[in-house]
Amino acid sequence: MRTLWDTFVRNAYNGHFLFERAYVDYHADRFVDASWMFWQEERLVAVLPANQKNGILHAHSGLSFSTFICLKAPDPLFLKACWSALSTACLSLGLARCQYRPIPGYYNASPYAWGAETAALALVNATRNLVQTGAVVDLQNPRRMQQRRYRGWRKAQKAGLYTGRSFDFEGYWNEVLEPNLHQRYATHPTHSLLEISTLAANFEQHIRLYGTWTAKGRWLAGVVIYANADVAHTQYIASTPQGRELGALDLLLITLIRRYQDAGYRCLSLGTSNSPPLRQTLNQGLWEWKQSWGAVAYPHECYQIDFDL
Repeated sequence: MRTLWDTFVRNAYNGHFLFERAYVDYHADRFVDASWMFWQEERLVAVLPANQKNGILHAHSGLSFSTFICLKAPDPLFLKACWSALSTACLSLGLARCQYRPIPGYYNASPYAWGAETAALALVNATRNLVQTGAVVDLQNPRRMQQRRYRGWRKAQKAGLYTGRSFDFEGYWNEVLEPNLHQRYATHPTHSLLEISTLAANFEQHIRLYGTWTAKGRWLAGVVIYANADVAHTQYIASTPQGRELGALDLLLITLIRRYQDAGYRCLSLGTSNSPPLRQTLNQGLWEWKQSWGAVAYPHECYQIDFDL
């Protein structure tokens, strides 16, 4: 079934490497898997990565988002039928509701696909219970970056810094990311060094580490890119104090924006900017920093569906 699942995901119109079993299962020790496969006349027509906790089905909590994955763009009635089948099965297992986080619309090259998902959620009386603010840079029709980004870029060039792809996750985690998160936010990366190293090895074409270094090779800044189809998503952006003084992130991100533009990518996601614990409040400083790169707001939504369709 694993091979069948992965083949389906890779051929789906809304497939993403996050939905392949090697990614979904890397944290199987923390989530009780409750993924679903939907069949029609002995033909697999959809899959849904999911887990269960305390009598609730979650479109997988260990992923940034999860959704009904289909071979072609579905219509609302097809998705409603999927919800109906899922409701019947879940109620028989004692699962009363679902927390559902669909793929953000900018992942769809066609806006109509996102519309079908939204229409289907209305048909099953879904309640939107969370909206987070994503930041997206349109690479094909970019907005102008703020001048401070270019000033930092010029400062980094003058200092002789250089950027590139790296496979040294250990160096970045230990020298930049972990100290930065600990000192500034008293927290740790979601992925351990072992987890990100394993995932990057399994998905080498999708998970990429880029960095900025001094002329002598000292780490100053970095970012992990999750690249899928024509969307690049940034994670774990961090810099050392020296890197911040020298504009290391400015050099790195401007270089990457241009690189992904030239490669034909549609957009670069900078992630959400909401503050814990409820994640309803916008972190103004973080949001303004993302805006300085020419990013615009895009909603990341979460819905609740009660299984009494």
